[in-house]
Amino acid sequence: MSNYVKQEMTTEACASEEEKLSIIDQFIQSTYANATTPQTLKDPSVWMSVLKRLIIRVIAANVDLNVPLQIYLERTDMWNEDLILDINHIDVDEHILLKHTYIILKGIETQVSIMAPKRQHDIDDSATKQSYDVRDWCDSHNEKINQANNKQQAQKKGKLRIS
Repeated sequence: MSNYVKQEMTTEACASEEEKLSIIDQFIQSTYANATTPQTLKDPSVWMSVLKRLIIRVIAANVDLNVPLQIYLERTDMWNEDLILDINHIDVDEHILLKHTYIILKGIETQVSIMAPKRQHDIDDSATKQSYDVRDWCDSHNEKINQANNKQQAQKKGKLRIS
């Protein structure tokens, strides 16, 4: 996709690395990291999908890239039907422009790729803990079952001797 993105959306979109990082962070904080954002829009992959769709439309059209991104995010044709009602809760700062779309996309992709190993580690830790919990539960119940079986066997032996 980067081969087809307009130069104004890549190298010319931000004057400095600090500005680039600031725009990415502001976008993330006003969208999926915002506490008031509906749960359906808290997944970064939803935003990556919308930004890709928007970039494809911008590539194909001759539009002014110095327009606030919020205007395009409010368009219902950018969203899946199940998310249309939730877009009213999104408010991206006016100084984040359409020309920043590709930079924001790359920033989110980078953040997701950095978080993926941590998320996998958390999943592994959780699975290990659950495995230990199951093992401990089974051990404690097996112990109780074994004790109950031993009692029953002792009672049966006792009954057999009495008869």
